Amino acid sequence: MSLLNLLDSKLAETLRVILTQVNTDTYKWYSTTTARQEISVRCGISIPSVNRYITRLKEKDILTQQSGSSRGEYTLNRKIIEL
Repeated sequence: MSLLNLLDSKLAETLRVILTQVNTDTYKWYSTTTARQEISVRCGISIPSVNRYITRLKEKDILTQQSGSSRGEYTLNRKIIEL
């Protein structure tokens, strides 16, 4: 079963958009205003909802923050990359 099938639809949509924004060399994603606005438009959800979905992705360890990384700088979990 696909990982995206395990997530509710708006959370999965949010992750799909983030995956299009991830730097494929470093697997880093930056939660910039522009990135969040693109998620909002493409998923048809409000910015506060985008922020909640990002928090849920962090809680599920799909997006991780390394110690010493900049605010809003996330890395896609390596286990997800291997799937």
